[in-house]
Amino acid sequence: MHPVSPSGLQPPPQATPFSPTLSKTTSQLMREPEEAIRAAAPSSTYCMTWKNRGDYHLNRNEFDLALESYTKALQASEEQNDRELIADSLKDIGRTYLEKEQWLPQGNIFNATIAAKIFNGALALLQKTLNDSAQKKVLALMAEVERRFLTRVCGINKNPNPMVYLERRQALDALRQASQVKLEKIEVPNIIPVGFSQPISDQMHQHVLQIAQAHTKQEIPKKILLDFSEAISQFLKKIIKSGFEVLGNPPCEFALIGLGSLARREMSPYSDFEFALLIKKHSSQEHEFFRKMVQWLELQVINLGETAIKILDKGQKSPVPRGFS
Repeated sequence: MHPVSPSGLQPPPQATPFSPTLSKTTSQLMREPEEAIRAAAPSSTYCMTWKNRGDYHLNRNEFDLALESYTKALQASEEQNDRELIADSLKDIGRTYLEKEQWLPQGNIFNATIAAKIFNGALALLQKTLNDSAQKKVLALMAEVERRFLTRVCGINKNPNPMVYLERRQALDALRQASQVKLEKIEVPNIIPVGFSQPISDQMHQHVLQIAQAHTKQEIPKKILLDFSEAISQFLKKIIKSGFEVLGNPPCEFALIGLGSLARREMSPYSDFEFALLIKKHSSQEHEFFRKMVQWLELQVINLGETAIKILDKGQKSPVPRGFS
């Protein structure tokens, strides 16, 4: 089937009263009013009806109508509290954003980053179901987002390996676990003040011990945060280095400077990531390269699975835990 330009579509025919008969065409069934569908169908069928309608519109490149239909399917799956159905609806919404991006003017800005966030939401839900097959499909979609970015924005023909996303998540978890072990090992010593040759009173010993405890509670956690900040810096350097293997060597010297808690060397295991980029030369060539690099880096951070997303804008809890983002 040849692609149909969204701008060249004819307006949909006027909706007719709902009557689920086989004599109706697919086009007619896809345009039934919502109230009639909900009245005539149980919750599970209602969800599938909207999914089918979304598929119909997506195949015709009617992206706004597809998003509307998939959102209705997502609402229905939320009502059933079915993680796999919710994940499936999120996957459909993400696919729509990804396909829609192909119709936008090709240039230096990638417009399907939201698809990566949504696919990560679907993966977070599926990881709780232990559905390996479904997880692999979502990971493949995450890699497809990156592949299209490389093709459309960077002019690079490369198929990313989705297992890299999981390996980085495991590496980040290992850094956090190491910090947790250090924190659990904090011990406040039973200190006897230096310079006392005679036994001291219990009251004096308690006073000195309280001072030692206060000092320990301040200084040891600071050291743990310092160590974690350094570990995160090395973690990010590895990601950026892998980016150069894909995008090519940078055209000039640059510095990626951590801001906030990373700059203070006080980054906690679930702090967010803020940075500034300084480049030595300021020309269109340098700007273009580093603009692409920052967009690529954003995709890698999103695929760590800790960039929270809003679902349906109704206050639902994000399926993605907030963390390194």
